[in-house]
Amino acid sequence: MTFARHRPLAPAPASGATSARVRAWPPVLGTALVWGALAMSAGYWGLRWWGEAPSRPLPPPPTAALNIDTGRVAAALGARAASDVPAARAPVAGLSARLRLLGVVAGRDGLGAALISVDGQPAKPVRRGGVVVEGVRLLSLGARHAEVGDDAGRTRLALPAIEATPTVAAKVIGAGVIRP
Repeated sequence: MTFARHRPLAPAPASGATSARVRAWPPVLGTALVWGALAMSAGYWGLRWWGEAPSRPLPPPPTAALNIDTGRVAAALGARAASDVPAARAPVAGLSARLRLLGVVAGRDGLGAALISVDGQPAKPVRRGGVVVEGVRLLSLGARHAEVGDDAGRTRLALPAIEATPTVAAKVIGAGVIRP
């Protein structure tokens, strides 16, 4: 048996060959880091999408009656104590002439309270459905109105109109100059 002569597998490393191998590692490591970050990101978003429960709407708030402190509401809307107001005048004929709406606290569903003055007396807070005067109830509330009524019919009470004051821009545009 004869054996063929074999060449050596690799020549002895020269000093330049080692530096070429060392220079090849940074791109390999950079590529591995980019692919690793991509795989981790895909895994994160995949698990996030796959593991999410279907969204459900929030339950409605409880519909239990609110405990409204009508005295505090009256004070916040500017009511005065009964001792601060002069004696009441004689009642005027007609419901709308006797009642004056001074404030409304109403939600979108129409629940709330109104601050109503009767015959010039101090305003009192009245909840929706509450008695304003004998035989007259507060029937409904709106943003700037309240409806009161009895067996005979309904009357709509509105808040006084808000007076608009001219703005500086309106003064400049209207007159050409700003006037105090």
